[in-house]
Amino acid sequence: MKRYFKPILLAVVFLVMQGLAGIVMGGILLCVNPDFKEAALSGSQEGAMGAMPVEWTAAATIAAGILSLIVASSMKLISWPTAFRWDRRKASAVWLPTVAAVLGIFAINVLEEQLQLANWLENEFAGMMHSTVGILTICLVAPVVEELCFREAVMGGLLRNGVKPWIAILVSAVLFGLIHVNPVQIVGAGLMGIILGIIYYKAGNIVLATALHVLNNSVATFTAFAFGMDATLTDGIGSAVVVSAAGLLSAACSIALFARYWRHS
Repeated sequence: MKRYFKPILLAVVFLVMQGLAGIVMGGILLCVNPDFKEAALSGSQEGAMGAMPVEWTAAATIAAGILSLIVASSMKLISWPTAFRWDRRKASAVWLPTVAAVLGIFAINVLEEQLQLANWLENEFAGMMHSTVGILTICLVAPVVEELCFREAVMGGLLRNGVKPWIAILVSAVLFGLIHVNPVQIVGAGLMGIILGIIYYKAGNIVLATALHVLNNSVATFTAFAFGMDATLTDGIGSAVVVSAAGLLSAACSIALFARYWRHS
């Protein structure tokens, strides 16, 4: 169990940092923002979060991410020389994991839509999607920080301690899902963690995994911004049966392509 201690501890630290950053920002706002103070004292969590400026929410997210990376680095879980080292010999194989990941992400979106889990952070995401700082945080900062923490530090730390690859992938994916806390994100982030974990393990760096993470968040943000937070694939396609069939087909193709990638890359 010793080999699991630091990676799991980092996931806990990441979650605690997110909470503490929000509390600190909220405490400052209580002193300087009358609207926020009034909403907070009224006991309305939704009103208090709605009164928090997007820039403050983004700042809290960024600060928590930076502190988590500092902790990960101090725990010697990040191999900075290799984290972003691109292997040109593997460049020709990029299309295979990319196609597999895109198909897998589509299948995950279908699953999330059918599960209809609660979205506790809908208002916060809606606010951030209408701000340049918020969009940059969701689409760029968060993916880079999360890949460094959960692929490079957590999963990489496990691998460098001799943990079997499939166990390292599953542990990092479960932790990645749980730290999102929000019910609608837990399942999707966990499955996404498996996809990104396979790619990280085979590539030996976080470059492609980070690029796909950025792509996923960017497409989700654009879709929500253009069509609304409540937009669904069923609404767009018009048939739940077609969406379900497309999701199953995408999942099957994604699994087949990842199996080939695992064997031959």
